[in-house]
Amino acid sequence: VTSIALVNPYDNATANVLVQFRNPDGSVIKDDTISLTPGQHIAFETLNRYPETAGKNGVIEFYVDPSSQVAAAGLGLLFSPRNTFTSIHPLAFDPNLF
Repeated sequence: VTSIALVNPYDNATANVLVQFRNPDGSVIKDDTISLTPGQHIAFETLNRYPETAGKNGVIEFYVDPSSQVAAAGLGLLFSPRNTFTSIHPLAFDPNLF
């Protein structure tokens, strides 16, 4: 089970977090936008929020819409049926580097 936690640490602006699920070949499975009001945080299991991704492999990309003028913080946790878990470390993406 993959679980995600997101937070908007700012107290003056909404963060629009763009979410994209991709297959290993890069094709898009699902797009979504999560709006976080100032100070808001959410946590969810990906299969509960996005049931269409069940049984699929790939990556999930989260990035803040540049028009939001704020950032967001996130954490991913991956749980196994053997009662173990690991964290998924977020990577910073700077579009100016590409």
